[in-house]
Amino acid sequence: CLTVDGQTLEDQTVTLRDRDSLEQCRIPLDDCLAELRQRIG
Repeated sequence: CLTVDGQTLEDQTVTLRDRDSLEQCRIPLDDCLAELRQRIG
């Protein structure tokens, strides 16, 4: 899950949440596609 929120507007990051582990991390908006490709496989 990718979440765009108020912080995204401030620092150009989004929250990425893993469906299975529910682990969350902030990643740069520009890295979203590469990060999703890596995790999906």
